[in-house]
Amino acid sequence: MAGIDVLVVVYNKALAQSRTVATLNAPGDARIHIVDNSTSDYGNRQFAQAKGFEYVDMGGNAGLSRAYNRVIDMLDKDGGLLCLFDDDTEVDNRYFEALKKAAEAHPEIDVFAPVVTDQKGIMSPCIIRGVSCRRVQSLEELPERGVSAINSGLAVRRRVFAHYRYDEGQFLDYVDHAFLRDITGHERARIHVLGDVVLRQSFSGSTRQSRAAAMQRYRIFKKDITYYCGKYGISPVLRWALLLRRRLRLLLG
Repeated sequence: MAGIDVLVVVYNKALAQSRTVATLNAPGDARIHIVDNSTSDYGNRQFAQAKGFEYVDMGGNAGLSRAYNRVIDMLDKDGGLLCLFDDDTEVDNRYFEALKKAAEAHPEIDVFAPVVTDQKGIMSPCIIRGVSCRRVQSLEELPERGVSAINSGLAVRRRVFAHYRYDEGQFLDYVDHAFLRDITGHERARIHVLGDVVLRQSFSGSTRQSRAAAMQRYRIFKKDITYYCGKYGISPVLRWALLLRRRLRLLLG
């Protein structure tokens, strides 16, 4: 198998405080790319250089899609793997070993997704219908079609990006679901779940935020869900219902 690239997007956090960086334990020959979407200087360039990581400063919060594409554009489009991570994922120390075994055993598969949990249970993989993402209690509930996953922990063969870039119309929300919908919808990729590997995510939707931060997240979500529904022809009724639930949850605190 060709080599592994690891892409970690950091946002308004010092890399020294990143759970992902602390638990990554990547193979020695893996290339680590840090893409910094921070709006202030956290000393991340110096930290990355000291660790031998490649560092990309986006000059502010450019969103996930642009951050991913910045590194993707530099990669060889071969059978090697690109592993995507947020800055707040606790990485299972078996992740890379399990990924290597699965990639070698299934050369026809292009996308590998670990199990990711948060405070509420399994958050990824999930079942997606329209704009709704339904959690599962066990992997046995996953259907053959309609399975999605979050980006953090996702591993993608670099050959996929010979014909695909992340849609920069999606800023943060639904970036992952749009990506998987695009590539599986065109039969360009198959998804394999790494069922024995569990990552732990500190997900912004599961933790309490200040009202100002929650309002900002709502505005981003509204813009992204509107774009997503328009792109895939999803009923505006479903979009407004989801936005209403989010708005009520915000108002009720």
